[in-house]
Amino acid sequence: MAAKKFNHLTDVDTAQVAGIGRDIAIRHGKEMEQAADYILLGSLSYITREKDIDSAEELQKDVDDSVKNYSVKARLLDFVGKNWDVIKDFSNAAGQKELKAVSQYLDPAELNYRSCENSTPYELSMLGTKILDLNAEDTLLEHCAGIGGFLAVVAAEKQVARAIGIEYNRENQVVANVRAFIANNAFEVEQGDVLTQDYKGLEANKVFSHPPMGVRRAGVSEKLYPRLKERLARTRPSQRLDWEYTLSALCSQREGGKTVVVVPDGMLFSIGRDIMLRKQLTDEGRLEAVISLPSGILAGTGVKISLLVFSENNWNVNMVDASEMGVRMKGRTKLSLADIDQIVFWYGQKSDSEHNKIVDLGQMEQKDYTWMPSAYFRGKLSVLENPEKLGDLAEVCRGGNIKSSQLEDWASDEPTEYQYIMLKHIENNEVSDNLPYLKEIDEKHQKSLLQAGDLLISRTAPFKVAIMPETGTKVLANGNLYYLRFKSDKVNPTYAMMFLNSERGRQALDAFSKGMTLSMLSLKDLADIEIPVISMEKQREMVKQYEELSKKLRQIRTQENAVMEKMTVLMNGCGRR
Repeated sequence: MAAKKFNHLTDVDTAQVAGIGRDIAIRHGKEMEQAADYILLGSLSYITREKDIDSAEELQKDVDDSVKNYSVKARLLDFVGKNWDVIKDFSNAAGQKELKAVSQYLDPAELNYRSCENSTPYELSMLGTKILDLNAEDTLLEHCAGIGGFLAVVAAEKQVARAIGIEYNRENQVVANVRAFIANNAFEVEQGDVLTQDYKGLEANKVFSHPPMGVRRAGVSEKLYPRLKERLARTRPSQRLDWEYTLSALCSQREGGKTVVVVPDGMLFSIGRDIMLRKQLTDEGRLEAVISLPSGILAGTGVKISLLVFSENNWNVNMVDASEMGVRMKGRTKLSLADIDQIVFWYGQKSDSEHNKIVDLGQMEQKDYTWMPSAYFRGKLSVLENPEKLGDLAEVCRGGNIKSSQLEDWASDEPTEYQYIMLKHIENNEVSDNLPYLKEIDEKHQKSLLQAGDLLISRTAPFKVAIMPETGTKVLANGNLYYLRFKSDKVNPTYAMMFLNSERGRQALDAFSKGMTLSMLSLKDLADIEIPVISMEKQREMVKQYEELSKKLRQIRTQENAVMEKMTVLMNGCGRR
C-alpha cells in the first residue's frame, strides 16, 4: 500500500473552508444533517473539481464506476442526488487542494458540533502515527475508527503493509470508507464491536485506539469476548467502559508490537478497580509511557486526555508532561508540527529532562500506581500568576484524631450545640446539611473546632475540597481532614477552594501526595502548595459567578430528586391493584 504525501494540505484551515460549504448549503436552503456530511461534501466536491464534472448524472456515473464498496457507493449516490447544487458551487468556491484537505483532515467538531467521539483531530492522529513508528512491514489496526481521521493521516504520512479500522457505528464506518476512497483505498474500515469481537486474528503489531469516553452500554459486561473478560475477571464491573476499551486494544496487539490509546485523565489516578488494573499492567511491564496532553485538544469538550503507550518488558516508564504545549485557537488547543516533534522527542528520551521523567516500578508503587505524569514532577507544576504558599496565607491544621469508641460515647440522637464532620460528609465540593450531633466535646479537642469560612481538604486521595458553611453549632473536624484558616486578606477562601478543585490545583495535590497503598498528603506538603494570588476584585467576581452557578446546580439536584421520588413511587406500584 503506497503512502500519499499530503503534507502540503496540513496548512489548510479546513474548518474555515468547510464553513464556506456550509454557507453555500444555507443559500440553497439545505442543511448538513450530520457533522460528517462535510466530509462527503468535501470529497464529492474534490472529485467534481478534479475531473471537471458538470452534472449530477455525470458525478453519479463516476461514483458508480469507481467505488466498489456498496455501502459507500449508495451513501455517495444519495448525497449527490440531494445536494448536487451545493457540491457544484463548493467545487467552484474552493481550490482542489482545499477540498482534498477537507475530505481528509476536517475535524467536524471544529464546526461547533457537540459530538467529538467519532473524530480524531489531526494533531492527535499525527502524534499517534509518530509514536507508533509505522513502517512498510506493519499491520495497523485502529479500534473505534470513527470517521477515519487517524487512518487518513496514516495514509498520507506512512507506508504500511495493511491498515484496517473497526467502527461500531454504521454511518461513521461509511464516512470513513469515503475517506479511504479519496486516499486511493489506502485503508479499510469494517463495522464491528471491539468489546464483543476478538480481533487478535488480524495479527496487528501496531494498534491505535481513540474510544468514546465515559460511555455506558447496558449489558455489555456479560458480552465481552472471552480473552477480554478474563483480563477483567478479578475486577468489579464498572458502568463506564474506559478500561474495557483500553484493554481490548491491548488484547488485539500481536506480541512484540506497540499500542497507543487515548484516555481521559481520570483513569490515571482514580481509585477502586482502576488501581488494580494500573498495578497489573505496570507489574507486567506493559506500560511504556504516559503522555499528558494540554487541555482543549478535543474541540467541544473540556475532557483532559493523555496517551498511554503499551509495549513489552518495560521496567521503567517514561512519564511525559506536554500539558503546556500548543496554542489556544478557536475554542481548542492546536499543536504545531514542531510541537508534535518535540513531544515525540521527549517520549524517546532514556533519561530525565524538564518535560519527561523515567520512573521505576518502586516509585510507581509509592504513588499508588498513579499514571498521572504530574505526580512525578514535584517541582514541575504549571506556572502560576503571583504564586504564594498556602502555609504563608493560612494557618494549616489537622482535625482531631478521635477514637471511634469515643465518638460513640459522645453521639447524640437529639440536636445539640455540637456536631461532627467526617470525610463522607463532603460531596460535590459541599458540606452535608446533616452532620451528626455530639453530646459534648472534651477540652483536648476544642482546638479542632471549625469556623465558617475554613477551607476543608481531605488527607487522602481522591482529594475532597470544600468551604465550611455557617451551621450555628460548634463543629469538630475528623482527623482525616485538614482545615485552612486564612490569616491574610489576600485570599478569599472560596477562591482558594475553586483553584484547588481546578485542573492545576488537582495537579498540585497529586504532585505533593505520596503513599504505598493510599495516596496521602502531609500537613507540611499541603502548606507548601502554591496558589495564584490575583487581585481581590477579580477573586470576588469569580466567587460570585461560582456561587450563582452552585445555586443553580443545587436547584437542579433538588428537581432531580423530586422526579426520582415520583418515578420510584410509580415503579413500586407496578403489578398492584
